[in-house]
Amino acid sequence: MKSVIKLVLLLVTFFSLGRTAWAFDLSVKDTKLSASGGTVLVEILGAKNLGALDLKINYDAAVLKFNSVELGRVSKSGMVDFKNENGVVTISLVDTDGISKDGELLKLSFNVLAKSGASSKLGVLAKAFDTDLKDIQVRAQGGTITVGGGGVFFIVVAVLVSLVVATVLLVIFRRRKLS
Repeated sequence: MKSVIKLVLLLVTFFSLGRTAWAFDLSVKDTKLSASGGTVLVEILGAKNLGALDLKINYDAAVLKFNSVELGRVSKSGMVDFKNENGVVTISLVDTDGISKDGELLKLSFNVLAKSGASSKLGVLAKAFDTDLKDIQVRAQGGTITVGGGGVFFIVVAVLVSLVVATVLLVIFRRRKLS
């Protein structure tokens, strides 16, 4: 009788393992954004036949303002939608062809609300399914977004200052040559 129970438990365990497909890694890349904002990448590694993905990404709403999300390079026929509330963006992705490539899955666009040096952790919760709607295990890793200085304004100022200095030196050089 004990061997029958063990056999039944073994079979139940074996068939329940079939409900969860292989695992893949999902990570938010650590990123330094300019004062005006920019793009943060979400990448995947080891996905096979990824058909749907639900993500919850939390961030510090005092540092960042979420704008939009678009598909990255690994999805050719997918669709993505999002909802953003109080520092939590919920993203739903569907790709009926299935994604089996490594690389850039999503591009998240943020504006920066804080000063240079501020940072925000991005926490990630993920639930994934293959194209047959079987669960896929996801190892999700968040990242850190740091606000950098500069941005376009400081580059423009630096170029203008360089042009002024070059013009002054040219005028001085020509006056010396003429005298």
